[in-house]
Amino acid sequence: MKHKAFLLFLIIGVALLFSAGCKKNSAPNTPSKPEGRTLVGKNALNEYTTTATDPNNDEIRYIFDWGDNTFDTTIDYASGATATESHAWADTGSFSVKVRAQDKKDALSVDWSEALTVIVIENHAPNTPQTPVGPSIGRPDIRYTFTTIVTDPDGDSVAVKFDWGITGRGSWTKFFPSGDTIADTVTFSASDTGMKSIRVLAKDNLGDTSAWSGAW
Repeated sequence: MKHKAFLLFLIIGVALLFSAGCKKNSAPNTPSKPEGRTLVGKNALNEYTTTATDPNNDEIRYIFDWGDNTFDTTIDYASGATATESHAWADTGSFSVKVRAQDKKDALSVDWSEALTVIVIENHAPNTPQTPVGPSIGRPDIRYTFTTIVTDPDGDSVAVKFDWGITGRGSWTKFFPSGDTIADTVTFSASDTGMKSIRVLAKDNLGDTSAWSGAW
């Protein structure tokens, strides 16, 4: 009797394993409409995001159709995670950006996402920012302020990012009117002792970036 029970248990176990192994893969759901800038400068690199879920919880890669006969495929993301891809358009005009999802088993979403319309116009990058101004001598654990001025040929608003001469660079400031004085702060640690070359980069509100400034 024990032998029969064990045999029955074994048969059920094999059947369950076979059923799990034969489980049908389902394609990812249709991705969300891409999000990002809808008015950009020609040749300016801009980021776009989307997300989708997979019924089997498989990882998902995303295929971006930029509307200019070019496509990009992202790395694999967890189901439901936000995916990011960047693109620069070489021509002006109106472009429809849409996305399709593909899971790890190569199943494609049935539909492309809703399209995002992006208008690309001629634009000029900001002028090179003025060399930043700030203290020439400092101590660790004290916050110091540096300033710069940036103008834009088209009168666009501008943001700046300081390179503090330490591992990694600063983050972008908010946007300011062309010609305004823009300030940012830095706090050096004890391990940052030594001479630092501080410079700054600018971008306008259409995504075009300037050359780096001279170093302070």
